[in-house]
Amino acid sequence: MKVIIKKESVLCEHEKPYPTAVLRGFQTWQERTCSMKEFDKKFGKQEGLWKSKGKNHKEITCYNEGCYCTERIHCRRQMENKKFWSIIFKDISEFERFIKENGYMKIFLEEEDGRGITLMI
Repeated sequence: MKVIIKKESVLCEHEKPYPTAVLRGFQTWQERTCSMKEFDKKFGKQEGLWKSKGKNHKEITCYNEGCYCTERIHCRRQMENKKFWSIIFKDISEFERFIKENGYMKIFLEEEDGRGITLMI
């Protein structure tokens, strides 16, 4: 399991957040809470048309009742891969050990990395 790791006290992305962390490439995605057509109409002049950037453009159905999207559709596109500091855990018990040894940390989904897990220590 490859997990992105960040440190709240580190202001520079180039500084290693943890001794065993390694810079690795991750897929990055952008998602908006509208259809491609709606995006182009509302934001096309400022940001360019949705399909003008990235690849693997698609629209996905939104099933989140609390979402504020208007058409129950989100548009997604894959952007250039980006490097993040990360650690690879062999199994869930190794991951649990890491959390116990390091104490409090935030665990969340990184928006840029295609829904990967991020630890903020």
